[in-house]
Amino acid sequence: MDSTYIYASEDRLENPIKYEYTPYDGAPFLDVYLQSRCDTIKRITTNLTNFTSFTHHEITTDAIEKEYGNLYSGISELLKIECNKTEDKYGCICAVNLFASLLRKLLENQQTSEDIDLIFAFIKKFEVFKRIYLYYNKSTLLKASDTYSNILQYTLFANILVHYIGIESNPEKKTIAFNALLKLNDTIASIADKLTAPLEVSLALYALNKEQDIYKIFTKELSI
Repeated sequence: MDSTYIYASEDRLENPIKYEYTPYDGAPFLDVYLQSRCDTIKRITTNLTNFTSFTHHEITTDAIEKEYGNLYSGISELLKIECNKTEDKYGCICAVNLFASLLRKLLENQQTSEDIDLIFAFIKKFEVFKRIYLYYNKSTLLKASDTYSNILQYTLFANILVHYIGIESNPEKKTIAFNALLKLNDTIASIADKLTAPLEVSLALYALNKEQDIYKIFTKELSI
């Protein structure tokens, strides 16, 4: 099979891929996927070390958890305006603001059933369009803008899915969320070189690393 992981081989925001029409090649495919993720994490790590005191050899799971514990404790402050103002004057929901608020709730274990419904609504939208738009109509959740290139909203939503998977006990819902996380991280990996803001870099690296941890759990449970 081709050694290129096609799902992240080019900018998937500009060139979305229809997953249902791509072949699955068994174990060789999984090897290519894992290698692609490893390469992406290394590239993003280079950016991370430019913003923090990390060095390459310090990028371990424990170090990441400690660093992002600090990151998450300050996320409400970093996104203070966004967290407290999810709607604009026209009643449209800003995805960045909404996701910052949802992530904060998950981190504080304050999520509601309505919040979980919103997460799954956006999972469905991403599965269909492979894009997240900046604004949505509050009542219908139909897109209210054509802007989809804000990288922060993708990294925030990936972290939402990581934390949701961690608290969800229903296997079917966990699988749906993990499937969406894989595709979302494909998109993030495909535009890794465009990650420049410290928060985007940190959130992306965390989501990609945690995806690997979740993958190992899933494959062990399924005996893959």
